[in-house]
Amino acid sequence: MTKSVKASRWTSYRAVLRRRPFLLFFGGSVVSTLGNHFFELALMWLTFSETRSSLKVAAIAVVFQVTYVVVGPAAGVFADRWDRRRTMIVCDLIRSGLLGGFIFATFRFGFSFPLALLAVFLLESTGRFFGPSRQAYIPTLVERDQLVTANGLLTGIRQAAGLGGQALAGVVIATAGALAAMVIDAVSFVFSAVSLMLIRPGDAPKPESPVQAPEMSRARRFWSELREGYQVLAGVPVLRALLLFAIFENAIFAMIEPAMPAYVRTDLHTGAWAFGLVGSFQFAGGLFGGLLAGGLASNLRAGTLIVATTAFNGGAVIAAGLVHVVPGALMLWGAWGFSLAVMGVVEQSLEQALLPSRLLARVLAMMSSVGMVLMPTGSLLGGFLANRIGAAPLYVLVGAGFVAASGAILAHPILRSARLDTEPEEVGARP
Repeated sequence: MTKSVKASRWTSYRAVLRRRPFLLFFGGSVVSTLGNHFFELALMWLTFSETRSSLKVAAIAVVFQVTYVVVGPAAGVFADRWDRRRTMIVCDLIRSGLLGGFIFATFRFGFSFPLALLAVFLLESTGRFFGPSRQAYIPTLVERDQLVTANGLLTGIRQAAGLGGQALAGVVIATAGALAAMVIDAVSFVFSAVSLMLIRPGDAPKPESPVQAPEMSRARRFWSELREGYQVLAGVPVLRALLLFAIFENAIFAMIEPAMPAYVRTDLHTGAWAFGLVGSFQFAGGLFGGLLAGGLASNLRAGTLIVATTAFNGGAVIAAGLVHVVPGALMLWGAWGFSLAVMGVVEQSLEQALLPSRLLARVLAMMSSVGMVLMPTGSLLGGFLANRIGAAPLYVLVGAGFVAASGAILAHPILRSARLDTEPEEVGARP
């Protein structure tokens, strides 16, 4: 990359960060993401330590995923109706209260696996309203030509927060216990809510108003709006293709996480500190991936990047399953995090560019809902296979699945040729 290109890239970052509403949004995202990693790592480690079962760790992951499928589509409809900033504030405050209740109950009565499942379901169900509101709010904070830069910054800083969160969470869990790590997450939700409160309503333009539908009952209106979202999703060829491959890739991706505690203990022969380090290297790679995604996207087609990153993901996971030395494993998971972040920025920017603002939240929620429909099956299968054949052989199989997916994407003409500079009207007009 030439000096002039680098200077241009950093100039674009500074231009985005000078926008006060985006900077506040950005800061809240950093702290909230940091806290989320404390909670996720603490809950997985606590569950595995108490039960010694990868399958029960998988069950926790399944509850995370089920909320996308069950709650996500309805949440997307309401996120398009409601003020998105206000929705995010309320969700943050509710999640802080729910998590505080779980921490108190666990401290007072001890760990309960059913209670953990219930807490995750309630927390993540609330998060399904936050997620699409957040994604749909981003395009109102920046100009259209700054969208990839903004998404890259947010992805990069979330990865940086994950880097710090995973490493610090491992230390906190080892020294102060899992509940102490969860307290940090509860506080982070409050910080995020306050950051959003500081964005004045007039600082960011309002999203497009929904098209007024004929008078109808609330129930009929809800189903009408839900159906409209699915029709838009089905009517955009690039989104249909992305969704098809997301279903498969998410299913095999879901097999990785439930096996990670067993991988760290039995294949890397280490403890909680290394569990945190593996996650930290993943997020360190993701930090660089998020920050460099804009530059890569300006030189390569979105479809080309999706093919390349999917193939690279597969190779990194296969190698991680074969390398049982801690330094080598850390480097491989870091490379995997880099590739995964680039792919995520490109896909999210492509979806945001293709959709009109008034439909953005519900269609993105539906993308997540349908795209994750097989993730619970993948998580349970990953936990089962980790118990039966071990985590390392499982990762070799998962990596092979990613490589196969990259070949299928390369053979798909619509997705292979996808571009970020397509206008919503142009895409929406296609049959």
